[in-house]
Parts: sequence; structure tokens; C-alpha cells
Amino acid sequence: MKDPEKMTLEELQKSHHIFLNEYMQFISSMKNDRIGKKVIEDYYGYPLEKIAQEITEREEEIRSRLIFPGDLILFYPNITEQKSKVQRTCDFSGGIIHPGSLYIRYRPLLDNISRNEKYVLKHTICVESGYTYDLPTTISEFEELEQNMITEKLDSEIDFNHLNAQMGGAFYLTKLKARKRR
Repeated sequence: MKDPEKMTLEELQKSHHIFLNEYMQFISSMKNDRIGKKVIEDYYGYPLEKIAQEITEREEEIRSRLIFPGDLILFYPNITEQKSKVQRTCDFSGGIIHPGSLYIRYRPLLDNISRNEKYVLKHTICVESGYTYDLPTTISEFEELEQNMITEKLDSEIDFNHLNAQMGGAFYLTKLKARKRR
């Protein structure tokens, strides 16, 4: 007989397996977890082993290694293109962004679901439009950019020494106040 953890919901129902109750309890317990809830939506009916593996993989994709070690972070990059009204300096290159030219504003939101706290980058990063694809879209890319900035990595199109000076030596975060539910 097949291992119950490797059986689909349909197989468990057909065999009237005693493990069916455990399957349903596991599914129910995961509905309160934001990652688990999404995986359940995508994999309902699959074997528990597959569901548990998918939850673990998705958690590892959003696990912070440096900024909030071990915490799960939903990362929202918040990249907007705007027309400059004033002359400004590109935080990645030190180049001049002239009035009337397009530039990118980058101020990510970090939703720490382990602690139920939200943070934004204290100082918005402004870069020339050509740097759009160098802006982090995941927590691991964000942490890598900060590490490269701190160590002032040399072999890159980004001037990490300039970025370090612009950011004050690190990516400082501002904790957002919790919203009150009405």
C-alpha cells in the first residue's frame, strides 16, 4: 500500500483511509498562514508530502538572511518612473538627472510576516532609467545589493562607493505603524 503522505486527496477518499482526517486537519491549519494559504489554493488535492515541500520551498524564497535573519519577508519593490522637476544625482552612478528627463524612484516595502511588521526604505533611491533592471525585486536581491554597497564591490556598473555615501552606509528602514482595523 502507498504511503498515506504520498496519496492524493482523491486516493484517500476512495480508500476511506484513516489518514483522510489528518489530511483535512493539515489543510485547515495552513489556512491561517499566508504562505500556506496560497499553496493550498494552488495544490489542494495533491499529496501532503508535495504540499509541505512546496510550502518549504516558498518560505525559503522569501526568508531573510541578513536584515531580519530567519524571518519571512514579503517584498514589494515599488519602482516608479517619473519626470524630474529638478536636477538630481543618480544614486547608482553619480550621473546628473536633468529636469524634464525620466528617472526611477525606488522605495520597497518589506512585510515581515514572521513579526507582523512592515518597513520601507528610509531614503528613496533615485536612479537613471537605465538602471531599472538593477533594482532588487526580491528580499535576497535586496540584501545582496546592500552587501555589495557595504563592501563597495568594484566589478559592477553600479558605483557602490557613491551609493554607500548616498545611503549613509546601509539601507536604513523605517518601521510603519500598524493600521487599526475599523
